[in-house]
Amino acid sequence: MKVPVLMTLFFLQWRFPLAAQVQTEVPPVVPSAKPVTMEHIKVHGTSLEGNLEGEAVDRDVFVFLPPSYGKDKHRRYGVVYALHGFSIGAEQWTHEIHVPQTIEGAFALGAREMIVVLPDSKTGYGGSMYSSSVTTGDFEKFVAHDLVAYIDAHYRTSPTARAADWWATRWEVMARPGLG
Repeated sequence: MKVPVLMTLFFLQWRFPLAAQVQTEVPPVVPSAKPVTMEHIKVHGTSLEGNLEGEAVDRDVFVFLPPSYGKDKHRRYGVVYALHGFSIGAEQWTHEIHVPQTIEGAFALGAREMIVVLPDSKTGYGGSMYSSSVTTGDFEKFVAHDLVAYIDAHYRTSPTARAADWWATRWEVMARPGLG
């Protein structure tokens, strides 16, 4: 008995998952860029406790601190929470979008320095979709409450800084002639 072609293709895709289909261009190195500091931490997600799949409640998080963070001990910084998509985790995504080179270049080209946080919300199903689920956990609340509270308690964040300013500045820098 022959196995239908679609069933075979489904099995092969499940057995041998495809790599990311979109490759991000490596941003040009900005000679004047100063290095950011990366911290790989674990953040406990109270909102993830009791999920039916047994997904980890202590989640990996990558925190990128701007070049001036270690020097200016009284300065506070805005925070951007960069969320990866479905089927890719935070560590793989940092390589895909070329962090920290992208962040360092943006700061060197005039973007306001800030803290960039990449939480890992990948689950056994490939991702969380940042939803509230009893099955995989309440990742919406984890990011919006647990993670923000942790970052605010452990880093010098600014309650008044606007993350939108960073993105607006980044788009301005990208729009300048020759920077593409």
